[in-house]
Amino acid sequence: MGGCIEATEKTLSYSHTSCADALQMLADEFKTEWEIRGKAIYLRRVEYNKANPLRLRYGRDCGLKPGVSRDNFGSKKPCEILLVQGGRKNIDASTYGSVELLLPKSQTIAFDGTKFADEAGFNAATARSYKTDATGTEITRADRPLLTFVEDSIDLSQIYPKRVGTVSSVEMIAGKDGHVNYDIIDSSIPEALDYNKALIKGQTMKVIFQSGNLTGAGAPAGEYGRVPGQTSQGPAGPPGGTVYIPKVGDTYAVFGCSLPDAYVCDNTTRTGASWEMFREAVRVKYENEVERYTFSAELDELYADRHWIEIGSRIVKGGFVLLESDKYAPTDGLLIRITGVRTPVNTPRRPQFELSNVASPGSVSGQLGKIDRNEVTTEEGFRQLRHETARTYEHAKEAQDMLEKALDNFSAGVNPIWVRTMSVLVGNEYQQFMFVDNRTETQREIIPLFEMNNETKVFTAPAAILKHMTMGINKTSSAHKATDYKYWDVAGYTSPFLGGEKSAFYLVAKCAKGGTSGEFLLQEVYKYDPGDGFYYFLVGLLSSESGGERSFATAYGYTEILPGQMRIRNIISPDGRTYFNVAEGVIGGNIRIESGSVGYSNLTDKPDLSIYETRSEFKVFADQIRGEVGRINVTAGGTKDQLAALQTWSQNQVNSLLNRQATSEDKIYRLQTAGFITTAQGNALYASAQLANGDTIASYITQSPTAINLISQNISLTGRAEFKSLQSQLNTQREKIDNKPDSSSLGSLAWRNKIGKAMMDETIIDGGYIKTSLIDTNNLIVKKAAQIGDFIVRGGSLTVEHYGDYERSKGVSISPNGGVDVRDGNYGYTRIRGGEISVKRTNGGGTVSMGGDGFSYEKGDAGFYVKISPFLGEWQPRLRLNMGPLPHVNTVKKEGGNTFRQLMIEENKWIVCWE
Repeated sequence: MGGCIEATEKTLSYSHTSCADALQMLADEFKTEWEIRGKAIYLRRVEYNKANPLRLRYGRDCGLKPGVSRDNFGSKKPCEILLVQGGRKNIDASTYGSVELLLPKSQTIAFDGTKFADEAGFNAATARSYKTDATGTEITRADRPLLTFVEDSIDLSQIYPKRVGTVSSVEMIAGKDGHVNYDIIDSSIPEALDYNKALIKGQTMKVIFQSGNLTGAGAPAGEYGRVPGQTSQGPAGPPGGTVYIPKVGDTYAVFGCSLPDAYVCDNTTRTGASWEMFREAVRVKYENEVERYTFSAELDELYADRHWIEIGSRIVKGGFVLLESDKYAPTDGLLIRITGVRTPVNTPRRPQFELSNVASPGSVSGQLGKIDRNEVTTEEGFRQLRHETARTYEHAKEAQDMLEKALDNFSAGVNPIWVRTMSVLVGNEYQQFMFVDNRTETQREIIPLFEMNNETKVFTAPAAILKHMTMGINKTSSAHKATDYKYWDVAGYTSPFLGGEKSAFYLVAKCAKGGTSGEFLLQEVYKYDPGDGFYYFLVGLLSSESGGERSFATAYGYTEILPGQMRIRNIISPDGRTYFNVAEGVIGGNIRIESGSVGYSNLTDKPDLSIYETRSEFKVFADQIRGEVGRINVTAGGTKDQLAALQTWSQNQVNSLLNRQATSEDKIYRLQTAGFITTAQGNALYASAQLANGDTIASYITQSPTAINLISQNISLTGRAEFKSLQSQLNTQREKIDNKPDSSSLGSLAWRNKIGKAMMDETIIDGGYIKTSLIDTNNLIVKKAAQIGDFIVRGGSLTVEHYGDYERSKGVSISPNGGVDVRDGNYGYTRIRGGEISVKRTNGGGTVSMGGDGFSYEKGDAGFYVKISPFLGEWQPRLRLNMGPLPHVNTVKKEGGNTFRQLMIEENKWIVCWE
């Protein structure tokens, strides 16, 4: 069993039920989900990557294609008031006040979806608070008022007060007619529990066993007594037999009794059957108090191709997605699970998936039929034994090339015949980190189980705590405290299927510079600090695939070799089967200790081999084993000849099936390649039909060496369409010589060259997406979301986005209504509207305006205005000149050096002059 939820036990009935159906029944009964991973079964909600969800939204390079749809799941509305019905067993209605178990009255509890407030790991930031009413029959939210008053109910009659005891000893008592009775004794019964005082009037107290050979069996309880300091004699058990008898260690429960309040409801310690029922009801309400819906979405193939190594492993059933949508999600995104994935065989990087907040019972991630009993422990042990993959000389050479490309603080490699030196230091300053089990002074270094599964072609890295040994250490000390170091919580990683990838990868820990969280990633190119706010610590190297296998090696820490000693973390054999894990003190693999070795007697946990005193005794045991194997062969069907005949018959049956398969494949191929029409018929295809309303539809396809013509009223293409020019050699050398341009034709030559390059390119049409190089058309209507250089079409205008504060914003906007706005980013603003131009500076400068009505210059309260229009009561247009406020003559005289003249106007020629 890999893992399961914590809940009150329930009884299910099976009748010729398969394992898959039994698991589904369990999931339905406990309102949860199940899955199989490897050879372990998990009965719990299937969730992955909740702390590190995949971020998706609709838009360019954001992940989702257009067409995201949302559907409500069922017609049931979210529950605000949950009515709870408890069990009736061990309830004395005359004293309890109810025939059924009630919730703890007027109590509250907080739940974060996984843990309650009184449990370790509780997250108060995401928790919801719940309360019970004064009658103990319903649950509502304590952190928000009721809005819809929608009610729902749940039957929790399997929860009732009880105490499960353990048999500490059994006594046999002779009965009548040769029968034997058994008394069970439980020495752990508390002093406050006296079953003689717990009898319920009108009911018979019974003992029902909860484990052992008597599970489910019960018998009336005999007289119960308790003397302080002595063992307690319990109820009499069922009679007789050598198998169905009570045994020490069996558990039991007593029914038909009224237990003390501590077993019913204890509000001080928050224990008892009422609190157990309260918690179970809160779990159910938590899942049913929000609107239930399902999203259908398809991953953008362009986005998937670029980011598949990062996201491929996250698109799994149960994986969490942070959906960002202006229409469906709040501003901080909607955290929702993937409940279904459909992956096309030919395009595995274009999965379609469903997102839902509804539990999905029955999710299976493995093949149930291939599980063999009693192999889980063995397989897990072998996996731990061989956690280092086999490594070849070519893998080691490739690792050196990868390190040379990745690290820039080393010189080029050397290739000498031999090296004579006094010291070797292998490592990099940036790579001085380790993985530890906690952040306290008791921490120990661990080596995470980085595993490349060469059967499934998937690489996994578990979650771990990364501790850097040099970063942040700015003082010299012989013993640093654990708090002196910098730590990151690195999330686990599972790669997508790597069978189609041939390149090698760097395993990095991407850690935030200003935070304490990180994640493992595979990258084809490595850079320690690309300037994006993260450190990329190089953890290891995953080799390219060779012979169907990849090899992984760590690349952090250091190795020091000095005369007579070596400091190292791990020593591994070339095949990865034998290793000395010096960091954790583990030796694994097939270790053979030759004779002459000493120290075996110092082992305190060595096996007892004294029973095998001579080599001949080992041979006797071997002969006994061979004899047992031979006896089994005879029992199974006996002789060697018979077994050989069985093998021959099986092989013949297999060969017959293979021959029939080959014959079928040949017939299928001939059917697929058979010709149904002649070449002439194929060059001209005509189809005609008459609809029910009398209209005739027709389509015609003709084919020639230079063209294919499709003639139809409507043409519909489904799928991806590509268009390429047949003339791929337009600009040949002959054309360059025959059509040598002169100076007068350079402009047309440039245009022809642009067209020629576009014709050699291709056009791709896929759904609503078009990719091409050149469009030459008389009319192009763009309604929205278009972009020309830095210009975009928004609100019917051609605009360069403004940025900065409004007064110092920068950009251009061209309106189809005849308006142009220009801002230079330095308070300068020009506005053109029809026959008017306005230029001004918004930081206190002047404004110049010019239009059909006149000219003006304004700055503050002063201005100069020129306008041509008739005065009141006249028809003759006249020049108007307004200036003000003007300085007084005395003010001008103060500046000195003045010469004053009279301003005069020549009446006939309208010339302004002075005298």
